[in-house]
Amino acid sequence: MAGTSRTASASRTASTPGTESTPGPDITVELLCTEADFDAMRRARPAAGDYARYRERARLVLRDLRRHGGHVWVRPLDPDDYRAFCADEGVPADSAVSRAQYSADRRLLPPMPYAGEPLDVVLRHLVEQRDDERTASTALGLLDLATEPAERAATPASEAATFGGSHLVALVRGAGPGAHRLTCVMDAGPEQLSAQAEFEQDEQRLWSYGPRLDIFATLLAATYALGESATITLCTRPLPAHAPEAGTGTEAGTGTEAGTDTEAAADTEGETVRGWRLLADRFEPLTPMEVRDAHPAPSPTASPTASPTASPTASPTARYAPGFPLHPPPE
Repeated sequence: MAGTSRTASASRTASTPGTESTPGPDITVELLCTEADFDAMRRARPAAGDYARYRERARLVLRDLRRHGGHVWVRPLDPDDYRAFCADEGVPADSAVSRAQYSADRRLLPPMPYAGEPLDVVLRHLVEQRDDERTASTALGLLDLATEPAERAATPASEAATFGGSHLVALVRGAGPGAHRLTCVMDAGPEQLSAQAEFEQDEQRLWSYGPRLDIFATLLAATYALGESATITLCTRPLPAHAPEAGTGTEAGTGTEAGTDTEAAADTEGETVRGWRLLADRFEPLTPMEVRDAHPAPSPTASPTASPTASPTASPTARYAPGFPLHPPPE
């Protein structure tokens, strides 16, 4: 069930800049990322074997494709999305033709390049990519709901978006040099949502790892527009001796120079965790004890797009501190 599709028949797949001259075709492999996905897909398309056997076949397929050259891409195969596609299009779910039509659907997540990583790493990356997309989609839906013109007390969408973006900039500015992970958890509301964003910055540049800063800003905007509350934490650790090389991560466009307002980087050793509670349009600093309680529990997996120096949770020796004052840029 590890499906492959050549980009000749799936024009949505983009080539990696600067590698167009590499010989061999571009091939996208769609993978069932969890055993639950495998079981759900098997109900739509019966297959022999168990998930362990499926994983081994997928590993061999990826290995062989890499050996033959060309560009190999991977993308999660979502059984629920596939079944919805088949229902919308009126095609049978157990047909290879239906799978090919689904693979060519432009609405799918963009594929990720595969460079020979272990299969466990690839699958974890794909699961988190899919989770990020779902969080972004839900947050955007909530933002649309809260800013519908028909609602008398609705906050205009542009105002909410400006609020989310400007306060993200304030958080990034205040974080200062270091390797950072921001976490936002909506405390209530119609959906229990959370988002994390990782970035590094020194005195001159800021690197963002993945699209999560945008998702984080959207969740702030949705919380503000809905009039709900959210808890925000910032975990900071010192940068290594060598900053990320060019091309590692994405240089984020915050519209400001990194390194202004460096309250969060006062320590040169260990990790520091700060926190705030978003209430209406106010970011209220948490006490150190509240920050400790609010900081996310240790995660068994690391982020797929994370900096190698960023930490998902604070170390046992972390220092907990109130959030620093935020100074959003003028509108």
